[in-house]
Amino acid sequence: MESDKKCGGIEDPQPADAKVQTICDSVKSEVEKLTGENYKIFRALSYKKQLVAGMNYFIEVFIGGDKYLEVDVFWGLIDTNREPVVLRVLEISKTIVPLNPK
Repeated sequence: MESDKKCGGIEDPQPADAKVQTICDSVKSEVEKLTGENYKIFRALSYKKQLVAGMNYFIEVFIGGDKYLEVDVFWGLIDTNREPVVLRVLEISKTIVPLNPK
């Protein structure tokens, strides 16, 4: 079976796993600085990946109530960048369909 993965292509949404939650935990303080908020809840729900010179993660994060963020994170190749870096943070309206609705 041939792989549908292409360099630069964005994969289909997947439920967040422990690795993605670890990425979220590691960038939470940076996201709080960027948004000026302090999040008591910061739970990864789903994500998409994009293979570049490392990996981009587009993570849907539940922050409590009816609020969500999309946190875009770049994690470079092992020999270039060992820590995830926040690229962008977007607030997602409740009316937008989540990446992985349940």
